[in-house]
Amino acid sequence: MALAISAPLAAEPQSAALTGGGEGGGVIFCTKTVGADNYVIAVNTLGEKAKATIPVGGFGKSQNVEVVEENRQVRVDTDHPAIADDFAPYQEHVYRWTMGR
Repeated sequence: MALAISAPLAAEPQSAALTGGGEGGGVIFCTKTVGADNYVIAVNTLGEKAKATIPVGGFGKSQNVEVVEENRQVRVDTDHPAIADDFAPYQEHVYRWTMGR
């Protein structure tokens, strides 16, 4: 994961859409690419729980995205290419997937 953290940004950081609103910027995320792997690093900046939808592109088919060091995956559907996930207050998630798999 250190390579992903130190890699240059693939795009400028953005705010994710929150379900049920939220104040103060909500969940902020950035994207990075290391070799064939793509990463989204997302952080809940709120002192309350949040459900965020993070847009991602480039999926050729529906697939699972690994949530790094959390022993779980989230499903990304090509019809709505986004990562939807829950965040505890101030929690971060790192998502990883390889294109074409």
